[in-house]
Parts: sequence; C-alpha cells; structure tokens
Amino acid sequence: MLPRMRLTLLTLFALALTTAGCARARPPGTRGGVPPRATPEAVAPPDAVLRDGRTGIEVGRIILDALLAGSDVIAFGEYHDDPAGSRFESRLWERLTSPDLAGARPATLAMEFLERDTQGDLDAYLAGTLTETEFVTRTRQGPGYPKAHRPLIERAKAIRRPVIAANAPRRLVTAYRKQEAPYAEWKAALPEADRAALPRNTTVIDDAYRANFVELMGAERGARIFKAQSLWDDAMAEAVADRRTAHPDERVLLVVGGFHVQGRLGTLTKYVERRPGDRVGLIVMGYGEGLDLALPADTRGQADLVLLVRKPPEPPAAPKAPTPKAATP
Repeated sequence: MLPRMRLTLLTLFALALTTAGCARARPPGTRGGVPPRATPEAVAPPDAVLRDGRTGIEVGRIILDALLAGSDVIAFGEYHDDPAGSRFESRLWERLTSPDLAGARPATLAMEFLERDTQGDLDAYLAGTLTETEFVTRTRQGPGYPKAHRPLIERAKAIRRPVIAANAPRRLVTAYRKQEAPYAEWKAALPEADRAALPRNTTVIDDAYRANFVELMGAERGARIFKAQSLWDDAMAEAVADRRTAHPDERVLLVVGGFHVQGRLGTLTKYVERRPGDRVGLIVMGYGEGLDLALPADTRGQADLVLLVRKPPEPPAAPKAPTPKAATP
C-alpha cells in the first residue's frame, strides 16, 4: 500500500469511529456517558470479515469507498468458487458502478476467467445479440460460472459497461510452455488471430513471486512452467493497462485468482511496469483465524484490505483398502 493511501484509510477509519460516537445520545446503561464502540457498517457477507491488510482492524464502507475512490485500478484476488468471495466481488462491482461513489468515474470490469480470443462473443452478449447459452459455451465457462461470475457480467450488461476478456487463451499458453523457442520467435510463427490474443511481450522475473510459485508447484515442475504463469500475468496486466491508456478517466476492477496479485506481485508487478503512475488498490481473500476471523500474521501487509473467510473443512480421507491376505501355499 502506498504510504499516503494507508494514512488516508486509517484517518478515515478514526473519523468514522469518532463521528459515530458523537452522533449518539447517551443510551441507558452506559457509564460516564461513553457510548459503546461503533461497529463499521458491514460490507462483507455475514460469513466473512473485511479487515485492514496491515492492522487487522475490521473496516466498513467508509474505508472501502476511500480505497475505491483513490484508485485507478482495483484488483480483487479471489479464491475461485468461494461463495463469500463471489458475493463480495458482486458488491464491490456494484459499489464501483454506483453514481454516488466519490469522483463518479465510470468503471470497467476485467476478468481473468475470460480469454482474449472470446472478446467478440463477450461484446456480442453484452450488446444483446448473443444468447446467454451461446455466450457461456463460446467463452468456455465452467459449471461454477452461474454462482461465481455471472452476477458481475449481468450487472455490466444491465448498466451497459464494458468487460475485458483479460487472459491469454489456455491453449496458446500451454503451447508456449511445451516449446523452447524465445517468445517473440514463437509468437511470430502463429496465425494472426492467435498473435492478437497474446500480449505484445512477456518476461520471466526472478523475484519473490517466482520463489512462491516454485515452492507451491514443486522445484522441478515450478521452474519448468513458470514462464507460462508469467505469460498469463503479462496478458492480464497488458489488457488492463491498454484500457487505462485508452480511457484514463475510467477505473478498472480486475477480478483474478489471489495468487496472481498477493503481495502486489505477479500481475501487479507487470502492471506497474506498464503504468507506473497509476494508483492500484488491492483486496485479497484469506482464511481468518478463530471465531472472529482475525487476520493471520503471515497475511499482514499482503494487500490494502483482506476479505477473511472460514477455511473449508478438509475432505475426509479415502478409506484404506484392506491389506490382501497372503496366499496359502
């Protein structure tokens, strides 16, 4: 988080608590006329808590609006198909497109889960010239789409706001991973339509993001496929950067898997390379600790705000097959 942004959020939070306290009459049962502590207006679903990513303090709409109003790009790093995350990102998109948000700048939605070669089908659906069934099929949406991302697309359609199919097609990323030629050479040999669906350039950066990826995927496999992960990050960063360059008056909401943006790494590193002057707000998901969903120590500093949810229970272990008896001679 940029220092001035953090100062603004904390100052607004203190102001919100002070104002809430001053506005109340002394209710019966309070001692010394001190009202009970004000609770931030809930902006997260009831099964989640939105907290400041540095202090762990629960935050409400004033703080969320301050982050949105002060950002050119807002990235929400979700847990795929998490119900609480899906509900929150719908509220986030609704808030960004509400006319009363400070600045009243138009907002555009960018999605990791829509690939660049489907932009025409996406535009046709938003314009009402393609049925939803055709849209879902042509854009290769999975079974989780109706509950996860459909509300975002439907709101964009209803209020006539653009949606960016931000990601590189999986088939092309897989093809790139399986060959050894430099990116520019490999891309130049592709058909024009495929070249148009890929970022202009991609780089592999040896940073904390790469270390995290290799640790997650395993040393040998992670090192081998990291160039494909980098290609995805460059594709999304370029798609959002190009939109901001063409429409500098807009805010862009990027909905993306949390690993791509946590700690302002990955996609956000690539974005800042392209547009270093933009203010980027970051909200990620995390698993909260305890009954009150406290911010874990290893999550502090990873984002401006963190939507904390309960960790799902581990699936039951598969029963072990009985040990076959030794054959009797």
